[in-house]
Amino acid sequence: MKTHNRVKRGCLLILILAGFMTSFLFAAPAISLVIDRSGSMGFLNFMNPAKQRASAFVGLMQTGDHVSVVSFNESSTTNFANALIADGLIITQAQTAINAITASGRTSMGAGLIAGRSQLQGSTATGQKAMILLSDGWDNHTPFAVTVVPNIPGSMRVYTIALGANSDVNRLQWIAAQTGGTYHMAPNVAALQAIYDAIANAVRGYEMFARYEDTLLPQETNIHQQIVDSSTHEIFFVVSTEEEDINSETAISVHLIDPNGVIITEDSQNAEIDMSFVSGFAYKYFYIQNPEPGAWQMVISGDQATSELSYFARAYGNSDLKMSLSAEAGDYIVEDQLILTVSLSNYDDYITDANVYGTITYQSAEESLPLFFQETTPGVFRAIYDETEIAGTYNVVIYAESNGSQNSFQREMIASYNFAPPDPIPAPALLYPMDYSAALDIEVEFVWTPVLDAEFYQIQIGSGHEIVIDLEEIETNTITINTLEYNTDYIWRVRAFVDGEAGSWATEMSFSTGTPEIPVPRNVDGHFTNEGALIYWDHAETHDYYGAPTHYYIFRDGYSHGFVNAL
Repeated sequence: MKTHNRVKRGCLLILILAGFMTSFLFAAPAISLVIDRSGSMGFLNFMNPAKQRASAFVGLMQTGDHVSVVSFNESSTTNFANALIADGLIITQAQTAINAITASGRTSMGAGLIAGRSQLQGSTATGQKAMILLSDGWDNHTPFAVTVVPNIPGSMRVYTIALGANSDVNRLQWIAAQTGGTYHMAPNVAALQAIYDAIANAVRGYEMFARYEDTLLPQETNIHQQIVDSSTHEIFFVVSTEEEDINSETAISVHLIDPNGVIITEDSQNAEIDMSFVSGFAYKYFYIQNPEPGAWQMVISGDQATSELSYFARAYGNSDLKMSLSAEAGDYIVEDQLILTVSLSNYDDYITDANVYGTITYQSAEESLPLFFQETTPGVFRAIYDETEIAGTYNVVIYAESNGSQNSFQREMIASYNFAPPDPIPAPALLYPMDYSAALDIEVEFVWTPVLDAEFYQIQIGSGHEIVIDLEEIETNTITINTLEYNTDYIWRVRAFVDGEAGSWATEMSFSTGTPEIPVPRNVDGHFTNEGALIYWDHAETHDYYGAPTHYYIFRDGYSHGFVNAL
C-alpha cells in the first residue's frame, strides 16, 4: 500500500473528467468552447487529444450551466448551439459534436471569436459568460482577432490556450488580457486537461485543493490525503484513468474516508452525508456538500486491473477561503522580472499562518525550478523570478497550505506568462508556390523573402494529419524539392534562425499537385506503301505514376483509327 499526503511537482497534470452533476451553489455560467480546427491541428497530431480534453471538460459541467461549441479554420462552424444543461443528454450531444470536428484549412481566430460571442449573447445564464479559445497556430486569415476583440462585450471573458511551441502566444495572451480572461500555454497535449480544469475553477469560483498523478498495479491500493478546510461548502473527489482503452468502472475501485473515519463507498447510503457518486468509462467521482473539515483520504485500488495503469486524482470545490494570484506586469520581454503576488483570505480576514511555495517551468522543459515566496504583509506573499533570458512561456504552479492554524487547508493554482524577445525575428513572406496553387508538378521550387541576418531557414510541408517534409539549415531563401506525391494537398511554412534563435513561422500557404501528363511516343515517322500507310515510333518511356504503356491509339484528321497493342 502506498500513502501520499501531497504531490509536490512542477508539472501540469491530466485529469480526464466526464459525467453529470446536479448541484451547484454559484450562479450557473455560460461557456462556449472555441476550438481551432485548422490544418496544422491535424498534421501536428493535436486534433484528437484536443477534442478528448474538451469533451472531458464538458463532461463535468453541471445542471443549469449553458454550453456551446464552435470551431474555426478560415471560417467558423457552430458545432453545438448554446443550450441549457437540463439533463445528461445535452452533455452527450455536445460531446458528440466535439468528436465530429475535423482539421483542415487556415486559422482565423476572429471567426471563432465572432461565433463564440454570438452563442454567449443568446444565453440567458446568470453567471459568468466565457469563451475558452484553443489554438495551435497563427492568426493568418480574416477576420483577424485584433478587429474582433474590441467588439466583445465587457460582460464576456476570453480564456486562451496556446497549444504547442508554434502557437501565436503573443496574440493569445493579448486576447485574454483585453477581455479579462487568463492566458495559458500548453507545451503539449498532456497539459491541456489541467489547464481546462483551472479555467473551469476560475469561471465558477472554485478552489483547487490538491492534484495527484500516480500508477496502480493489479491488487495494489494507493491512498491520497487532502485537507478540507472548515470554510468548504461543497467538494468533488475525482479519479480517472489516462489510458483510453481501460474501463475504470471495472478496473479500479475508489472510496473515501472522512476525518471521523467514516467510510464512504460508491453505494453508501448515509443520511448524515449529502453526497452523490458518478462514474463513467474513464472516471469516477464523489460530490459532497458541507463536508466534514479535516484530513480526507481517497483510497484507490486496482482490484480488477490486469496490468499497471496510470491515473489522476484531484479534489476541488467551493470554499470561502480563497487563494488569488496576480503579476505586476501584463506584458513581458526577456530579462524582465516576474513578480508574483499570492493572497490568502477568508472573506475580509487574511490568512497569515500559511506556507506558500511553487515551481516554474520553461515551456516543455523537463526540469522545474523552485519559487520562494515571502510574506510581505499579513496574508500576502511575494516571489521574484528573474531567470527569464529565453523568450517563450513560463508555466507556474503555486501551492499554499496551513502552517499550524486551527483551520487547516490546501490550495493549488497554475498560471502562464509569456516573455517576448526584445527584437522579434520576423517571419519570411512565402512567395512561391502561391496560396491555393493547383496542379503543380511533384518537383517544386519553394521561394520566400530573405530575413536580415538569417543564418539558415527551416521549411515544413504537411499533408493530411502529419508533417511529411521537415528540412533545416537551408542557407538560402529557396529550395527545390522533388519528393512530393501526385494528386496531393499540401500546406507549407518557413521560419528563419538568427544567432541560433528561431523566428516566427511564416503564414501557412496551401498548394496541390496534379496528375502528370501521359508520356508521348518518340521519333514518330511513316510513309505510304502500296498497301497503305506504314507508321512506326519508339515506345514511350515507363512512367512512375502510370507504369509501362499498354497500347497506342492512331488518329488521322482528329479521328481514331483504332489502336495497336504495345509489345
